[in-house]
Amino acid sequence: MDERASRALDSKIDHYLGMRRYAKVIELVKEGLADHPGQARYYFYLGVCFYSLERYREAEENLQEALVLGYDKEAVFEWLGDVYTKTKRWVEAERAYLDALSDNPESARVHASYAMLLRETGHHDKANQLMRKALELDPEDDYVVRSHYMFALTKDSRLQQIQSLERLMQVSGDQIAIEVHLGLDALYRDRLTDARDHFRQAFLLDPTNKELAALLEELDWGRHPVLVPLRLVEKIGGPMVVYVVGLGAMLGTRALGWEQATIVLLILYFTYLIYSWTAKPLAKLLTRIRG
Repeated sequence: MDERASRALDSKIDHYLGMRRYAKVIELVKEGLADHPGQARYYFYLGVCFYSLERYREAEENLQEALVLGYDKEAVFEWLGDVYTKTKRWVEAERAYLDALSDNPESARVHASYAMLLRETGHHDKANQLMRKALELDPEDDYVVRSHYMFALTKDSRLQQIQSLERLMQVSGDQIAIEVHLGLDALYRDRLTDARDHFRQAFLLDPTNKELAALLEELDWGRHPVLVPLRLVEKIGGPMVVYVVGLGAMLGTRALGWEQATIVLLILYFTYLIYSWTAKPLAKLLTRIRG
């Protein structure tokens, strides 16, 4: 394979990696290895793809080979950490992330991956610190943005829905994969209108897809005017901030002897509680009636 053909192959690999079409990337990389068997980057690509396809033993083997051949230590150790995390080898995962940070202490991606590991193992305070650090280091990095979104969805029902859409990109046609990829990227960045537009285009290409239909429905009712106060609450720190501030204000006014103010705050507090419990079901109902 001459230099021009090699560059063309690498361009194709980057293109399909960007769309998360991992089976196609593996096919292309094996073409490259047939002509250049000692290329560390090809083994690295294989490791990434096998990891993404949940074939963790093959991922580890290829990442280790990339490391032996001299590929970037930070990148290899980060992905090995991900492999060990997925296979619940917690100690090895932490060691890999620390090795990656030793090579580059300012890596936003490694901080995000390490945060996900610590969240998985129940070390929530340290995990939160690491995720904040990742966002400080590079708030625009695609992987950091995605990790932060998934971090917030650890126990949310939408997590499974998002993972299903990510798998859809691996098996769908190019145009659907592109629209889903752009939609997920917009969703991670809280650009809900853009996300809906891309998912709508993907759904028109695959109108039988239940995951796309469910997410579109959720995005539709999620923009309902009834939910505006909830969205404002999220921007100021979430419901816990309201609960803490509300209770603190009531206790404070009561301590000062301001009984009428305490009663008003109590009424407002319980009104908010009732609203927060009923707003989403009401928005869903109104959206269905209207639609």
